[in-house]
Amino acid sequence: APQPLHVRVVRRGAHQVSQQAAVGHPYQGGRHKAALALVMHVARQPGRGWKRLDPARTFAREGAVVVVTDAHGERALAVAREIERDSGVKTMGMACDVTRRKQVDEVIDATLSRFGRIEILFNNAGTNRPSPVTDISDEMWDLVLNTSLRGGFYCTRAVLPAMISQGYGRIVSVASVAAYMGLKAGHA
Repeated sequence: APQPLHVRVVRRGAHQVSQQAAVGHPYQGGRHKAALALVMHVARQPGRGWKRLDPARTFAREGAVVVVTDAHGERALAVAREIERDSGVKTMGMACDVTRRKQVDEVIDATLSRFGRIEILFNNAGTNRPSPVTDISDEMWDLVLNTSLRGGFYCTRAVLPAMISQGYGRIVSVASVAAYMGLKAGHA
């Protein structure tokens, strides 16, 4: 019988959450060693900005196998190679537009085919088009919702069967600071 899912909502920075995502991991007493972390939409330009706080790099420093995705496939591959070079862990980089269910399913299938498991899903995809609510177009609003909300749903739904059959899994979904406070030139 499937195990009940336990949901815990925490309000912390992405770095703190990624460090704690494998608490209770059955293989290493809470460490990321032997875990496989799938980090959706991670590929900032390699070596620039956000690097120290990047969840994929945090998982790799802890010894996890890391799969990174981004809507721009070449950036995902570059980040995966950089992580593998810097940390020595196995990586895979793939293009994935989280608003397209078929691409999400392909990433999950490729990850399971190559590595046989996914213990951690880090939903990191999001977008914002700063403009006053009165000025945002329906198309722009659809893009924000499809990326920030529907994309996380597609990823979570796609990975759950594997996690349930493994008897273990952690899903971390990151939200914008706009979820907690409005933005001067944007929407929450």
